Amino acid sequence: MFRPRPGGYHNREENEAPAPKKHAAVYASPDKIREILAVIQVEVPTLALSEKNVEKVFHWLWEEDAVGGFTLENVRVAVAALSYPKDTLEGVIPPPPPPPPPPVVEPEPEEVLLPGQLSLKCDKWDLEHASKEQVTDWLKRARAAGMR
Repeated sequence: MFRPRPGGYHNREENEAPAPKKHAAVYASPDKIREILAVIQVEVPTLALSEKNVEKVFHWLWEEDAVGGFTLENVRVAVAALSYPKDTLEGVIPPPPPPPPPPVVEPEPEEVLLPGQLSLKCDKWDLEHASKEQVTDWLKRARAAGMR
């Protein structure tokens, strides 16, 4: 014999659906938020400290019922979870690395001349007006130094 079903849910699974889970509130003072985000910014320099990112982190902590709420360790986990496998957090372009320092050029040692010697850097006029001994000495030192 056919019996009509009473009104309401007819699917047994619908009748046994669990009630939506209640989450604990996640809150933190602005000073604590700034302090923790400053540490995270050092660890992840490409993370933008935007309001959207802060909201996403709070929402993730709320959804996951993070024990302790907004703590440094929980925020580290939230940033890692929101960055993998697809990065959902806003980022910034990292600053370019500083240019390499210029090469160190050692200055040439200054000449130590005995009295009457000509400098290896003397000009043509000095050579033309020097004595034969001075020119001979200059030529010997210039050849030893690799000059022509």
